[in-house]
Parts: sequence; structure tokens; C-alpha cells
Amino acid sequence: MTIEIKYYKASIPVMFKITLISFALLNGLAYLIFTILLKTPFEELFSRNWIILVFIPLTQGLIQPLVDRKGIMTIKNSTNFENLSEKIESILVEKGYREISSDNNSSTFEKISKIKKVTNLHGGKVIIDYSENSMSIVGQKILLNLIESKIK
Repeated sequence: MTIEIKYYKASIPVMFKITLISFALLNGLAYLIFTILLKTPFEELFSRNWIILVFIPLTQGLIQPLVDRKGIMTIKNSTNFENLSEKIESILVEKGYREISSDNNSSTFEKISKIKKVTNLHGGKVIIDYSENSMSIVGQKILLNLIESKIK
């Protein structure tokens, strides 16, 4: 059995979205807590903590898409694809996925809870395509690494 994993490139729009969202949340919470609740001027807070309020969202926007990107895992030359597919499906069910569609050549899994679907920018879908002598799985990097370690 041979396993190949290829990761997609990190997306610039996703980096931009994460940076904007984290910038708005961090600065919005700082404004809410310090200006409204503690009656501290925001200019004074920003002059002392501008490194945290600016660079944390920037670094999060750059690092998170690199760590949490999608990829494709191809499994070839396995002796028993039926047992392997059952094992992969049980791993996905254990991690909180449910099967939303299935046919002879592919299966699609999605996160169960709506909170996980909303917070996941990639949609939280895993697609498994079957062919005669190979199987390909499209999903997130962390999940593909977990599947690889459990099926070896």
C-alpha cells in the first residue's frame, strides 16, 4: 500500500479574511472592555498595546491558512480497499463527521455540529473517491495526517 499526500496552496483571500476577522474581534473586544466598561480612552490603550492589537491578527492571518489547508491523499496498491474504506469512515465518524451523500464511486462527509461548520472556512467537507486500484481523499491537512497515521 502506498500513500501520497499533496497539499493545496494557501489561499490569499482566506488569509485576508482571517486577518480582518481577527483584527475586528481583537480590537472590538479591546474597545468594548477598556473604553466602555473601564472608561479608558482607546487612544491610550492603542498607544501602549499597538503591537498586540496589530501584529497578533496579522500573524494569525498568515499562519492559520498554512496550517489548516486542504489537500488530497491518494492510496494505491492496497490489498483490501473495502476494509480500508470502512476504517477511514469509522475514523471520520469518530472525529464528528457524518455521511451526507454516497454512490458507487464517492462518498461525502460533513461536520455534524453547526458551530464547527460555521467556524471552519473550508466548509468541513471530506470527499472520498473510489476507483479500481486507488482511493483518493480530499480534506484538511490535520485530518489527512490523522488518517494516514491510523491506517499505516
